[in-house]
Amino acid sequence: LVTGIVSFLILIIAGLYISHRVAGPLYRLHKHMNAVAEGQTSNEVKFRNKDYFPELAEAYNKQLKRLK
Repeated sequence: LVTGIVSFLILIIAGLYISHRVAGPLYRLHKHMNAVAEGQTSNEVKFRNKDYFPELAEAYNKQLKRLK
């Protein structure tokens, strides 16, 4: 029973960590793209150091520079 509870807690914590590292950058990029479309900003999008998909931010920033 204790092993099951500990395993469940580890899975929940790992799931939250991974989901924040995946969903966080996508949410940030979506929010930034909407802000650029509305003319609120023209800055580059930045992800946290350990976030997944850093190449997505680099490609978007490259595209944003080209459009300027």
